[in-house]
Amino acid sequence: MAKFSNTRSNSMPTRAHPLILEIEEELSKLKSPISSPTSSAILAGLNGLKGMYDHVDGLLRLPHTQKALLPHRKDKWVEEMLDGFIRLLDASNAARDALLSMKERVRDLESALRRRRAGGESCIESKIGAFVLSRKKAKKAINKCLVAIKQIRSSYPVQDGENNFLNVVVRLLSEVRDVTISIFHSIMLFVESASSKTKTSKWLLVSKAMRKSAVACEEDQEMKSEVEVVDLSLYNLCNHKSCKDIIGDDERLLVAQKQLEALDMSVEGLDSGLESVFRHLIQTRVTLLNIFSL
Repeated sequence: MAKFSNTRSNSMPTRAHPLILEIEEELSKLKSPISSPTSSAILAGLNGLKGMYDHVDGLLRLPHTQKALLPHRKDKWVEEMLDGFIRLLDASNAARDALLSMKERVRDLESALRRRRAGGESCIESKIGAFVLSRKKAKKAINKCLVAIKQIRSSYPVQDGENNFLNVVVRLLSEVRDVTISIFHSIMLFVESASSKTKTSKWLLVSKAMRKSAVACEEDQEMKSEVEVVDLSLYNLCNHKSCKDIIGDDERLLVAQKQLEALDMSVEGLDSGLESVFRHLIQTRVTLLNIFSL
């Protein structure tokens, strides 16, 4: 495995540069795991990623950074690093596809509930099944991309312990990548939620947590993601009832409809934030390509 050479040209008081300090500060904030994958927590992470990639791009544009990286343009680790950004883009696309699919299924459910409240005969069983099954497929797609990224983690060059500029830059790029993976993993957990981890029942894929009472859900509301709240609402709506029974349960239909509307808005916000991160990922990779093509 390749090591960086200890040349005097790479040595400088690296931590004196404000961009390095800003990147490290952002990393320290984003390294804290998201305890509950709510849309607001994930969106804060995505916004943090955007700011961090702005600083990374600024660091890469520094003449000293380019001078340190350029001699290594033919090294294997450079190719692997660039490939890592391609895989991050793949994971970002998978996450966006998952959110767009969820948004489509949520709106299908909203429409079905509106028809049911109006006395329509539409049965929501198939809509609920499609909602949950699409999330299981999305979880697999995102996880496949994340596993592919993690497989190249050990291929990065071994740092020799010297705090030279090249080592610091590559270390930061590696940590930025790992934090990005972590945020994308949170999106996967948000999409998956609790319901897609269990087997299919007659009405809905549910977890043990979804069998708690509505009172318990309200007491713990702040700890649940919007998806978990919707899952519990749909479970309560369908639990031990037939289609005809559900038609008359206007209050539960209204609650489920409002929660789906809230989830719709949350997914819209996440999609917008993820799209912005995707553009930043492209910009960072383009900047690196420009450096190594000098």
